[in-house]
Amino acid sequence: MVIQDREQPRWFPQTKLHPPLIGSDHLERPRLLGTIHEAVTTRRLTLFSAPAGSGKTTLLAALPHAFPDLPLAWLSLDKEDNDPTNFLAVLLAALQELHPSLFANTQTLLTNLPNPGADLRRFMGVLINDILEAQPDPFVLVLDDLHAVTEPAVHGALDYLLDHLPPPLHLAVATRHDPPLALARLRARGQLAELRLTDLRFTHDEVTTLLNERLGLNLPGDDITTLQNRTEGWVAGLRLLAASLDRISTEIERSAFITHLAQTDRYVFDFLAEEVLNRQEPEVRTFLLETAILPELTPALCQAVTGRSDTWTVLEDLYRRNLFLAALDDPGTPLHTYRYHDLFAEFLRQRLVQEMPDRTAELHRRAAEAQTDPARAIRHYLAAEMWPEAAQAIEQAGKQLLYRGALDTLRDWIMALPAVTRGSRPWLTCFQGTIAFQRGEFERAQPLLEQALRGFEAMGDQVGQGEALLLLGGVATGLHDMQRADMLLERALAHPLPPGGQTSAHIGRAWVGVYTSNWAQVDAEVTAAIQATLESEDPAAFNALALQLHAPLVFAPGGIAPLERYCNQVLAYFGEGVGLVQAGAYTLLGNIYALQGKLDEAQQATKRARQIGEQLGGFVFLDVNVDFGVLAQALMRADYSALEQYWRDRLPRYERLRGAREWLASFLCILTMSYFRNAQSLLAQTRL
Repeated sequence: MVIQDREQPRWFPQTKLHPPLIGSDHLERPRLLGTIHEAVTTRRLTLFSAPAGSGKTTLLAALPHAFPDLPLAWLSLDKEDNDPTNFLAVLLAALQELHPSLFANTQTLLTNLPNPGADLRRFMGVLINDILEAQPDPFVLVLDDLHAVTEPAVHGALDYLLDHLPPPLHLAVATRHDPPLALARLRARGQLAELRLTDLRFTHDEVTTLLNERLGLNLPGDDITTLQNRTEGWVAGLRLLAASLDRISTEIERSAFITHLAQTDRYVFDFLAEEVLNRQEPEVRTFLLETAILPELTPALCQAVTGRSDTWTVLEDLYRRNLFLAALDDPGTPLHTYRYHDLFAEFLRQRLVQEMPDRTAELHRRAAEAQTDPARAIRHYLAAEMWPEAAQAIEQAGKQLLYRGALDTLRDWIMALPAVTRGSRPWLTCFQGTIAFQRGEFERAQPLLEQALRGFEAMGDQVGQGEALLLLGGVATGLHDMQRADMLLERALAHPLPPGGQTSAHIGRAWVGVYTSNWAQVDAEVTAAIQATLESEDPAAFNALALQLHAPLVFAPGGIAPLERYCNQVLAYFGEGVGLVQAGAYTLLGNIYALQGKLDEAQQATKRARQIGEQLGGFVFLDVNVDFGVLAQALMRADYSALEQYWRDRLPRYERLRGAREWLASFLCILTMSYFRNAQSLLAQTRL
């Protein structure tokens, strides 16, 4: 048996995981670096909160050079990371860049759960435990541009991480404004270090060193003072000043420029950015405007957008002239990547719309067709309002996004399309229904999936019909309409389904059999589900069984031998690792051994299932099945006092748990049997 690779390709640019390169003209700032080093080695959180262009990112990027013995993991955030699952994926990837083998349990959770972003705190808990177990040397995790993330669930997860921060980890955050974290609490506990605009401003001496020594402008002292006062030591303003002054050849013209700057009432950045742009050669100016739509600049992408064949040379020249380009990988390589500074990019995009309003859509079209990153291609199509192309790209990416649990991202893309486009494409409607289904919104999911099914039938799309029928079967089960669920799942199996879908349909019909007391159906469908899973060798199928193959399915008339054989096959292949498949197998084995009267083996299997579940942050399906096994084993041992005490400890959890009515009934049945048997035993002793 050869299981397909469960690892999925990363759907985000790797440049998010690396700090920008430090330029040759970088000015070291010992006073700030010393403060930062002390902060990151003594506080939980170091907060860099200041407007754009204040030098936050550059300072953090300089840490590995200034303190090579301090390991650093880097993550540049953007608006796509508002999707909780995307945030988890990029956060884990950043940590794995530094410690590739450290986060096995966290990776298992991210890979195997259908919607990992639904429970961010559990994910953070497992991540924290992975760090505590490994005890690596102290390291820093940098979250750059946290202001781009506005999702409350992500902020809540970061608060949880900070509250339970493992000792080796320190968090450094760069943001344009204070994030909605519990900063007051951290400040009161002495766990927060803060660097703000006043701390980041260049002093008069630093301005002199930057402009005269690093950039060779040789300005007199009075001009330095004027520039210091006008920019207030703001790094972005100083950089733009240097770019403007570098294009002015005579001292008289420079002096006039500085005088004009001192007298103008315009916003410094707008004034300077316009000066920089207008002093470029016409072809360079056009290049800057046309490539401003790109979040990252490579020679290939720039060539596709501009039509120029010399883009590598142009980019290198702009970078060498410090024209607000940051290098994101090793300089001089054929695949060198750059990006414009955020402020400069915003300015260029505004100017592009003003000067070339009819050209913007065409530029986005070219960028989309040249992109190898599906997410960025979709964003370009949407920006160009190329609705058919955007819809087709979303359809192609949708299943992968659902598999990854990136529900918010997929929803946002679909809703960015016009209603007429959404309504005319059944797969987009099906994706919307799937998102609602995965969130437990069954009443909302049903009409969407029924609409999708009608669309698939009209198109003759057999695959789509099978998908919609399978999901509608799940919706009917969630609404406790078992007769309808059985009919829909049977219809779904008559269509081509992926292996995971076949397993889900069979096991779904098995559960319908339980609820309708059709045990012959339970037996047949459990057998079919196991066979389909083993033949498919598909991870999605094994995960489906792990989530759903448990008591009371063990009571099927076909006996427990096939179930025990399946568990042993799974464990023989997957080994003693920590994952959903192992957790499901040990849970099932606990029930099987108990029915066989092997109570010691049942106890060990149940204990192992519990351990795996705790390592992965806990699962409701696993907890209830383990509890069922523990209670049943105590009843079989006639250990009535242990059974009653265990139940009293666990009862509050089930009183709070949604959808626990059936399990409460099962547990109360076991408890009643315990009381009855205990009473029988006491009565027999009395008679003696």
